[in-house]
Amino acid sequence: IKTTGEPPSARAYQGSVWDTKRNVMWTFGGAGADFKGKGELHRIDPAAPKWERMTTTGGPGPRLNPTLAYDPVVDRLIVYSGLIGFGGEGAVQDLWLLDPVKLTWALKTCSAPARWQCASAFDPASRQLVIHGGFDTAYKPQNGTWIYEAPTDIWTDAGDGPAVSDAHAAVWDAAGKRVLMYGGSIMGQREGHARMWAFDLLGRKWSDVESASGPGPRAYHVMALAPETSTLFLF
Repeated sequence: IKTTGEPPSARAYQGSVWDTKRNVMWTFGGAGADFKGKGELHRIDPAAPKWERMTTTGGPGPRLNPTLAYDPVVDRLIVYSGLIGFGGEGAVQDLWLLDPVKLTWALKTCSAPARWQCASAFDPASRQLVIHGGFDTAYKPQNGTWIYEAPTDIWTDAGDGPAVSDAHAAVWDAAGKRVLMYGGSIMGQREGHARMWAFDLLGRKWSDVESASGPGPRAYHVMALAPETSTLFLF
């Protein structure tokens, strides 16, 4: 796709999220060839298609592998944690909200530990963000589950998940009122997980999702769910 405007520089490990109000994609952070975190915020309008680099007031510093979510009820972009860089700088324990109209940031409560390269999904109805696994600031993969309740600005430790993992992917399944999560890397092994799990947000419980076949072991993949057909895409 040929685009116009000011696109992000070449990078990896950025966070991205779809804005359902404006029909644009926001992208924040990432790292270039030096593996140091970046702090730019961009958005792309696929209908144009045009990139914009956004000038904001305040906000999170440079980082890679942040968690991004969009809250359509209050029209806010959520940015949680991330790694400063691969030079041993560690991760950042914070959570920010962006006003997409005023382009101003607000720092919120973050009692969850710093995490990066974790799986996440956001329920727009209850306005809850679910985080699983990822690396801690010491580059150790985790299995914890944390929930951020945006209406009350409260974090909850939901206990261990189904497996220690990072570089996995998750989506929100509105019809099932659950998080669907697949794959992820396994420390010290060449192949990743080849399993699907579900997290019941109301019951705060993980379970296995059985299937006759699947895409096999993988990590660093992406997933999207088409609610109209209940079709899950994995790439």
